[in-house]
Amino acid sequence: MEQPTRWYLLLSYWILIASVLYLVHGVSTFPLNVLALVGLTEIILNPNNQLLSKNLVITLIHTVPFLWIPYDMSRNAFNFAGAIIFLYLLFITFMKRSPIDIYQTLLLEKHVDFNDFICERFDFCGDYLFSG
Repeated sequence: MEQPTRWYLLLSYWILIASVLYLVHGVSTFPLNVLALVGLTEIILNPNNQLLSKNLVITLIHTVPFLWIPYDMSRNAFNFAGAIIFLYLLFITFMKRSPIDIYQTLLLEKHVDFNDFICERFDFCGDYLFSG
């Protein structure tokens, strides 16, 4: 059985965290946020993805940083983007995983409901989550 795709294995979450930390490091993550928009294709490419709630989370993760990240295409912003990508690839290598395998698995995931999605992505499981 394939391991579930955890949040820390996805570059989009690294970009989101770097964007949230903009107030601390002061370097625009704009180039990374533009790159993260590619992640929205999961909504289209994943034939198993029919959960509106999951699609909403995916859309928010990839677009909400544009609310506070300034447009900046400077050398400093690109250097920072390169450093984040390098650290991500180093981490993935340390985890003995391949980005290609991670994203292929991501596109094959099928979640029965939002709880299942949260449980697999964040390893935060429980019957009480988001139940009516």
